[in-house]
Amino acid sequence: MDVLLSTATFIFNPQGVINSCKDIVFNVFQNEFPVINVLESSVSAPIEIPRYIMISHHQFSTVVVTPNMVQLTTKFNENFSIDWIGKCKGYLEKKVDLIFKFFAQIDIKPRYCGLTLNSVIPVEENGADLIEGLFLKRKLISNLPLYDVMLKQSFSYKNKYFINLQIQNQRYVQNQILNFDTPELIPETAGKIGLVIDINDRMVANKNISYISSMDTFSSILIIADDILNFGLKNFVKKGEIECKL
Repeated sequence: MDVLLSTATFIFNPQGVINSCKDIVFNVFQNEFPVINVLESSVSAPIEIPRYIMISHHQFSTVVVTPNMVQLTTKFNENFSIDWIGKCKGYLEKKVDLIFKFFAQIDIKPRYCGLTLNSVIPVEENGADLIEGLFLKRKLISNLPLYDVMLKQSFSYKNKYFINLQIQNQRYVQNQILNFDTPELIPETAGKIGLVIDINDRMVANKNISYISSMDTFSSILIIADDILNFGLKNFVKKGEIECKL
């Protein structure tokens, strides 16, 4: 199992101070994110418009800051993607710790946070066929072969967290450059399953207007991800279950 991409998102009430805290942004982030782009905009500009976009060393991570959100996106290379516990998790913790230091300096209290992980599981057969055999009692068109399939299930945990899981078959063309002068078929690899794990504390935030997310909350989300990625997937391909210790 390889973790290819992670997205950590922190949502808070709109803050006008975001536009005027450039010095704080540089002081907190510049050692880890040497490229900091400041997008000048008025306080009245739509909150969806980023005010800062930061890029890490080696360009693996990007932080986007808007008046109501900070989002950290990381693409893991092959040296990291195979080792969630030993490399990916610690890398994320270090970067997220900076985000909470930033929040503390300008007195931002996140309403909720979440972590999305995009991973790939190699399988010995066609991914669509495997998912069909494990999960589908019937197809929408019963007399046609299944080409692609996607399933999603959502769970509540401790009356606080949403755990959303999505699986789908993955197809990779080995050579994306098409030569239309050569009538050769392009080989395709279909023996992989994509697993998207999305964990967040929005459940409790929806119920309690005074709830505040914290670094401890994010650490708990990482522990849930640990359970799924390191223990729960051992028999997933055989049983179609993620056997967590939650």
